[in-house]
Amino acid sequence: MENYIFYIFALIILVIVFLLMKKVAGCIIKAIVLLIVAAILAFVYFNYFKVSETDNVTGQERTTNVVDYN
Repeated sequence: MENYIFYIFALIILVIVFLLMKKVAGCIIKAIVLLIVAAILAFVYFNYFKVSETDNVTGQERTTNVVDYN
């Protein structure tokens, strides 16, 4: 009889651990996806939202941000 109680208890613990891991893994996956999206947005911002200008005096090309606060 003791073996049955042990196996029932072990099965309950296994189910609880599985459910907890499922919750934690879901949260970790969401965090990883959020970091990837943030990295892609930062890459796009710093590489594609720049304006190329040619300096009339020196003829050199310079890049500035699209938003000019002056």
